Amino acid sequence: MYWRLNDLDRDAWEAAARDAPFEQSWLYGAVAESFGARLARWRLVSGGQTVALAQGIERGIGPFRVLWFPRGVHGVATAEMTDLRRALPGHPFVLSPEAGRIVRQVADRAELVLTSGLRAGLGKKWRNRLSAAERAGLQVCRMRGLSDWLMDCELRQRRSRGYRALPALWVKRVAALDPDCVETLIAWKDGVRVAGVTCLRHGRQMRYELGHTTETGRKLSAHNLLLWRAMRDAEERGDARMDLGIVDATRLPGLTRFKLGTGARQVAAPPMRLLTPWAQASDGSQSTMDGKATSVAMVTASATKNGITPLKTS
Repeated sequence: MYWRLNDLDRDAWEAAARDAPFEQSWLYGAVAESFGARLARWRLVSGGQTVALAQGIERGIGPFRVLWFPRGVHGVATAEMTDLRRALPGHPFVLSPEAGRIVRQVADRAELVLTSGLRAGLGKKWRNRLSAAERAGLQVCRMRGLSDWLMDCELRQRRSRGYRALPALWVKRVAALDPDCVETLIAWKDGVRVAGVTCLRHGRQMRYELGHTTETGRKLSAHNLLLWRAMRDAEERGDARMDLGIVDATRLPGLTRFKLGTGARQVAAPPMRLLTPWAQASDGSQSTMDGKATSVAMVTASATKNGITPLKTS
């Protein structure tokens, strides 16, 4: 097996990444590049076939060069990840879930498998609220791209509830570069918007990105209706699953119950790890670098300043 760098065009990359997280999509990388990031798209080849993908974004943490793989590397094992690190020019540090020292825990996510029995898989309370919304006389409108109203409501909601998601400018750039991948549903009642949902399409999956409901929309369970329509549309298109985003029963109990009520399962996300330039490769060889302990300490300290909290490990 061997790694190849930047040798696939967009269509070939997307075909290989259709089951990978959105963060491994060509579009995600293009958005990062549009903000000035340096990008590297690696693929692991075995027998002439692509067996793993690694889209990395280069970042500066203090004085060090770090290659960051958001949501990890699709289809790769720890040994191959170490080999990839050694293949990178300049021997950077690597942030990825696959190998190295734990530096940050990552929130769990809710993942819904899309099948023909979607409604039967809903939780009882969730299904009852959906039925009520279907009888409430709500008008649902679909649009390509983002709704300014929904984005403004979402940002206020994030600040009040204290959760994080893709930055607003990032989501707007996604819509600007590829409007077809962004689908928004708005619920209206008596000429007034009462709820909205925005999803991102990638490969064989849909990603729930934005959601908001007003007090009237909450009473009418409008959010349930919109998410249900998005789920059903994705299933009818042949999508395999829907990523409903982070869940945290302690910090976000209501949002977590709402997402898991769809029948989604809570998926434990692996922690983010720091792979050093002197990590041992799968063939047993090891690179050298002076001041190893000092370098790790400096990267860890710089990472902490950038919102990455190190953990003690045995």
